[in-house]
Amino acid sequence: MAHSVFAAGSFFPHFVIFQSTYGQVCTMKGHRKTVTSVAFSPDDKCVVSGSFDLTVRIWDAVTGREVGIWRYAGSCVALC
Repeated sequence: MAHSVFAAGSFFPHFVIFQSTYGQVCTMKGHRKTVTSVAFSPDDKCVVSGSFDLTVRIWDAVTGREVGIWRYAGSCVALC
């Protein structure tokens, strides 16, 4: 999957995963405020997203299911 899958966000509380051949694959919904950053795991199986709602969420990149959440005290502006 390397280099053929990417994620895009905006000022909404969700983000979208795209696959270069098929286009939009799924929309990840769960944050309550703007998604500020998105990163894929090295194996492309998980996606991590940060938001102004003070959470970092872990998602299954294939199913779109949320598999974890981490709450923190500050705004998340970048994930690597």
